[in-house]
Amino acid sequence: MQKHQEGVPVVILNDEVYRPYSYKREEELEKLAVEHTEKLFGKNTHFFNVKRKIVSKSGIGSTPDGYLVDLASDKFFIIEVELSSHDIVHHIMNQLSRFKLAMGNSETRNDLAKFLASTVKKGREGF
Repeated sequence: MQKHQEGVPVVILNDEVYRPYSYKREEELEKLAVEHTEKLFGKNTHFFNVKRKIVSKSGIGSTPDGYLVDLASDKFFIIEVELSSHDIVHHIMNQLSRFKLAMGNSETRNDLAKFLASTVKKGREGF
């Protein structure tokens, strides 16, 4: 049993005690996001657990950790999992800027939509 540290936030839910945990690798968090997609994003969503590079018209690109479609609100999201230890300005804001620039490229949006649609079709063929 871990000793309670003063000032460390604790959540108690139904007699369960939850304490902060520092993940060492993003892959650990990515796995949790996939396993708990419905709890994180809602029942009417589809999470595409694919790493597909997106690129702006000028060639600036980046590869998100996944994509999400919210069927209830008819919205599309880029999913990026980050460790809290990553620098918010030099790492995270840089990635967000690259994603925004890439999604401003209609060719990138069309290619991504076709690619994601093909993954859904492939998944249905297995039934």
